[in-house]
Amino acid sequence: MNTMESLIVTILFFLVKINLLDVEKYRLDIEPIAPVYWIDSERVFVNEKGKSFIYDVINRDIAEEYDREINEILGYDNGLYRCFWENRERQTVDEYSTHLTVEKESEDIIYDIELKPTVEVVECSKRPILRTVFPIEERYYVFDKELFEVQEYNGDILSTDYKKMLSIDDLGNYWVTEFLINW
Repeated sequence: MNTMESLIVTILFFLVKINLLDVEKYRLDIEPIAPVYWIDSERVFVNEKGKSFIYDVINRDIAEEYDREINEILGYDNGLYRCFWENRERQTVDEYSTHLTVEKESEDIIYDIELKPTVEVVECSKRPILRTVFPIEERYYVFDKELFEVQEYNGDILSTDYKKMLSIDDLGNYWVTEFLINW
């Protein structure tokens, strides 16, 4: 969570405490293998084993479903993106270990590149978020024509209209907290 999101969450919970906002909390029936993130104020994008989908958090059902392969993650950023990666064992330090391909839904190839760190895609978009693969120390990167290390990665917890918050409990269950005006 970035500093601005943290401040907004603090203010929202303060407004709940002084009874200006009510809270409705409900569990989402999803089992993601990658971080879940908001598309708009009513839908999140989810990657589960063997499938990806847009999930309607209001009706709590799948709005659109997509098939995908192993080592492929789908994402949504004003359209569908597909990210494929292949990791290889390196024989020397100078060799590349990951081949990354990013496609826009129309099968336009955005990137088709070789990378030195061994990574997997965490979040797929025109600027994919990548995570190093064990046994390398876990690090996060964003790729935007070059590889940039990200100091901290947390998924979007606030919806685009700031009226809903996505959270994960200690058991890995995903919850939506909706803030309702109480006047």
